[in-house]
Amino acid sequence: MEIDSLAKEVQGLETVLRIALHSLIKNKRLNLKSGDLEIYVEAFEKGSFRKRIKVFNRTTKEYVPLVSLATLVVLIFQTIPQYKTEEIKTLSPELIASVRDQVVLELLQDKKFLGAAADIVQPISLGGDMCTLSSAVDNKAVIDSETSKKFINLTDSAESSVDDGEYYEVLQGRINRVDLDASRRHIGFKVNSEGATIDATFQNKPSPEEMKSLLGEWVEIKGNVSYIGGQRSHVDISEFNVIKQRQFDMHSDQSDNPKK
Repeated sequence: MEIDSLAKEVQGLETVLRIALHSLIKNKRLNLKSGDLEIYVEAFEKGSFRKRIKVFNRTTKEYVPLVSLATLVVLIFQTIPQYKTEEIKTLSPELIASVRDQVVLELLQDKKFLGAAADIVQPISLGGDMCTLSSAVDNKAVIDSETSKKFINLTDSAESSVDDGEYYEVLQGRINRVDLDASRRHIGFKVNSEGATIDATFQNKPSPEEMKSLLGEWVEIKGNVSYIGGQRSHVDISEFNVIKQRQFDMHSDQSDNPKK
């Protein structure tokens, strides 16, 4: 697996977990704040791409309540290969009757979630390639090169347009404006330092000194992104990290054929 693909896979897994958590909280299935989720890649096994991902509550340090999050993600990766692309896009009556879970149905229609899921399985391109996701309750989803195409097809259709609304996203880009007079500290943000400037607001107000230091910096921000007319219009920032250079940064195992 190439380094870029590995980075996209890890970033995709984080995005999938955070969007799934947001949906669980919204549907009152977990009593947790989105910003409390902590995710670590605990270990890479020697000689393989197997990764152990730790998720826990940053405030209480508990992980047991988040088992349901990992279980949900594995369930969706089990569900997608069982249906045709058109059935998922239209939420066919057969799919709804079979799934009967509002959160799963929401995520199957969430374009950002589907795009991140595709990033996880995209490296699986040759016969013999395989990705296994498993959770602490010992359920697993196995994706091979054939079933991975269903994830990619869903992404292709999802990326053609974005419905107006609010989506949880992880974005990287440059801060090109800071507003020190605003009560909640607003900034201007360009995704990948390209395109139009997006207005963004911090949920937790940084100090004026910290705001000044952010001007011109590359940052990774996490939060709810509002779309109007298919374009990002505002970001409500729940977390951010300054990155010194551009970087594209449960239990996941990617098995590749040798490519030397």
